[in-house]
Amino acid sequence: MTINPEEKFNKELWYVLKRLKEEFLRTKTGHPLEYWIYFDVIGGEPTARNEEKAIEKLEEFGVIQIISSGWEYE
Repeated sequence: MTINPEEKFNKELWYVLKRLKEEFLRTKTGHPLEYWIYFDVIGGEPTARNEEKAIEKLEEFGVIQIISSGWEYE
């Protein structure tokens, strides 16, 4: 079964929304959420680039506001 582009994109958006909700529940009220994109892709997760684009689209939709972005390395 082939997944169409809209289904694939919606699946990626829901993946990001689920992660945001989990982080929201762990974050102290009034503090910004930290969201990390991992580059070691596990089956069923969007690629790092697609995850980044999904986040940007959620901001465009007015669902979230990105207050800082950039790369951090450990």
